[in-house]
Amino acid sequence: MNFSITFGDEPDTKNTWSDWKLVPASPPMIPPPEPILNLVSVPGRSEPIDLSKYPFGKLLYQPISGIWSFMWEPLGHQDRVEKYEAIRKWAHGRVCKIRLEEDPDHYYRGRLTVDQPTTGEGPNQIDISYTINPKRYNYKDNTEDTSWVSDWHN
Repeated sequence: MNFSITFGDEPDTKNTWSDWKLVPASPPMIPPPEPILNLVSVPGRSEPIDLSKYPFGKLLYQPISGIWSFMWEPLGHQDRVEKYEAIRKWAHGRVCKIRLEEDPDHYYRGRLTVDQPTTGEGPNQIDISYTINPKRYNYKDNTEDTSWVSDWHN
């Protein structure tokens, strides 16, 4: 397993391993979103009133942001420049599907940002930042999958 990520909407997709030969610094993950809480303190009451589900009747979540770091072995200065340019031109600022190799049944949707590569001795490193909607979708039927977040507020 290469722990790759596929970005894009069919038929215009790119895979971090098969298209760019990027190796993740650690297995890519997407953490669960932070809930948007609305706790109201009331004088004389020891606990705040939880209005987090008001007015929509369900708990809402914040967008998820993070960074994936990847490494690659350059064949020379020109290879490094060309690879960075190819990744940046395709991915920087793009809003698209994001599908982790470890979770092929689901995808996320969000915006990508490509940071300047780190160079020097040894492998190069490039960071791809993401800000995704706090929703996960089933890949086969494009329906929202809410099983990955908890609706613990009753």
